[in-house]
Amino acid sequence: MSEHSAGSGRSSTVIATRVNWLGNRLVTTASATYGQIGLGFLDARLLYLLGRRPDITAARIAEIIGVDAAAVSRAVKSLKARKLIAEARGPLRSLSLTEEGWALCRLTEKISDEREARLLRGFSDGEAEQMLTLLNRMLDNMGEVALLAEQVPKVVGQPKS
Repeated sequence: MSEHSAGSGRSSTVIATRVNWLGNRLVTTASATYGQIGLGFLDARLLYLLGRRPDITAARIAEIIGVDAAAVSRAVKSLKARKLIAEARGPLRSLSLTEEGWALCRLTEKISDEREARLLRGFSDGEAEQMLTLLNRMLDNMGEVALLAEQVPKVVGQPKS
């Protein structure tokens, strides 16, 4: 597809720009909100995930939440220093919440639920499910989007340099 998407007359940059803008706003407001309980946004995401999927590795966390492994490693180090998570000894070095970590995890769950309720205010349950389905489809397409970086010369009709 070119500048216009599927003949809709809509510029192809509109959706990406809106999704990016929404993502930036979500991170900014999450940082401010979770900061009220002494957590950064990534810290809150890690605690929330470990509450749902205990005993997983930092590498798996990075894969699940789509964040750079180095950033996850720094957050894990910080959360371990605060005694919010513990790391199992052995070949897997899986992570789990401490008692203090569980307490903060429950707070992150409450905050997350409230943020989502506010974000989806005015949406029916069906619309919310449809939104999730559409976002998942967009995420599934990101492999093709990433390939575009290698295909720019072909797309714009210029030889590779």
